Amino acid sequence: MNVYIHNPGGGYINIENANLELLDAMILYLERQRREKFRVDRNLKGATYQMLQDILSGCCSHFNLSPEQVKRKGSARDAARVRDVYCLLSKRHAGASYRQIGSLINRESSTAYTAYKRARRKLEGLLVEPHLVEDITAIESKLFINKIKL
Repeated sequence: MNVYIHNPGGGYINIENANLELLDAMILYLERQRREKFRVDRNLKGATYQMLQDILSGCCSHFNLSPEQVKRKGSARDAARVRDVYCLLSKRHAGASYRQIGSLINRESSTAYTAYKRARRKLEGLLVEPHLVEDITAIESKLFINKIKL
């Protein structure tokens, strides 16, 4: 039996004498991988997940963007700046893994790590970002004002 599989690069691939059960299993596996790639990590505990959500909403409200704009694919400068600050604050205050941080903004762990490093370099003065320290301080004070014990 000849089976033709669509090649994303163009055209079709002809597989002669294909085992249909094996092909079905491969297709199901690839579809599951694609669906679960940016799924929110199930290992997140309730408090950590809530803290990440709070940090994301605080960053979005400070920079006047919606969480959907930040989660959207693309590299718009405003959204990238919010993602950088979100990754920095999440790692600093929630102690979550980069995979957990990235899953909330539809990014992979390597992208979350890069955003964290970029924000740290900006804070250390290696990259120029005006008003970043003031922005981070303002977001932290909004988020954690009620959590400080006197």
